[in-house]
Amino acid sequence: MRDELARLVRAGLAASGFRAEVAVDPDAVCVMDVFAETDTEIRLFRASDPEVPFASFPKEGLVSAASAICISVISQVVARAVEKAAAKQ
Repeated sequence: MRDELARLVRAGLAASGFRAEVAVDPDAVCVMDVFAETDTEIRLFRASDPEVPFASFPKEGLVSAASAICISVISQVVARAVEKAAAKQ
């Protein structure tokens, strides 16, 4: 399940033109500060709050989980760019 989730996340990020390393280890799939644990369900966490998932999906929800990971990562990058541009004014 982890390898398939990582493959879907890579495809989603590539479709948006965004490049980020997608790491797979025995416990999770990690992209920037988002990580997904996969066991009986898929739980998404942020490194800033690793105890409380910000989303969860049934194990059959790989596509939805991958989309949520991509959206979270890309929205963080966009928010940082907007904040940086606003600070320059």
